[in-house]
Amino acid sequence: MKKLTVLLLVTLSWLQYSLWLGKNGLNDFIYIKKNLMCQQQRNAVLKIRNEQLCAKINNLYHSVKNPEERQLSPTEITPVQKTDNSITVKKSIDA
Repeated sequence: MKKLTVLLLVTLSWLQYSLWLGKNGLNDFIYIKKNLMCQQQRNAVLKIRNEQLCAKINNLYHSVKNPEERQLSPTEITPVQKTDNSITVKKSIDA
């Protein structure tokens, strides 16, 4: 009976060790849980950014579809540079 008790205690000790300190134990679980929370936060930020980009794309698509309804903002208006391209003809006095 003592041998069975010792064998059960050794088995229980080994199982507890592998639960707490072994591969895929609680330490790994806590590490993975922290990484998961960080990844979820990062994904939330990227999801907001993707939604903003989709809204801009839809806005551009609809503005191309109806160009007469689109109004230019003051930052989109560029001044036209005027150039003076006049042709001058010189008359020679020799003739």
